[in-house]
Amino acid sequence: MKITRLRFRLAEMVIAPLALCLVDGLIHRMVGEPFMTEFLAGGVLAVVFIRGIDALRAIQHRWPETDATP
Repeated sequence: MKITRLRFRLAEMVIAPLALCLVDGLIHRMVGEPFMTEFLAGGVLAVVFIRGIDALRAIQHRWPETDATP
């Protein structure tokens, strides 16, 4: 299966929030706080939202490095 920009962005949209949640949640547990906090949930939603925008750009074939905005 060929890895395209869209597939890469969609994989990022799934993997990045899980990694953030796992790593930051474990750090919270080490210092005695609950695993999931409101701040962590907001961060995970932000990552999903931003990666989703990147996936949408991949569908539209608009790349940030070639976007000519004066």
